[in-house]
Amino acid sequence: MRWSEEVLFLVEEMRRVVAYHEWHADWWLQQATRWDGLPAERMEGLSAYAHRQASIHLEMRDRCLDNWRNVGTFVELGAGADNSVLDQNMETSP
Repeated sequence: MRWSEEVLFLVEEMRRVVAYHEWHADWWLQQATRWDGLPAERMEGLSAYAHRQASIHLEMRDRCLDNWRNVGTFVELGAGADNSVLDQNMETSP
């Protein structure tokens, strides 16, 4: 039962990491247009920086999703798993 609980915690943590990177990418994109009244060159630089930061977070999200793509399979193979607990919760995992 403890193993199953730890797996549920892990799956939730994975979901939160993905959600965080998506949120932070969106936040950076909002920063790209936040500043008014600056010279065009400065606005262009700030926008480029914000878009690059958003891109980094989306790349990190994609890398996490790629690395975790087989987690469901590994969980199913887990020795000592309480599958009744896991089966109910894995349906909503990332």
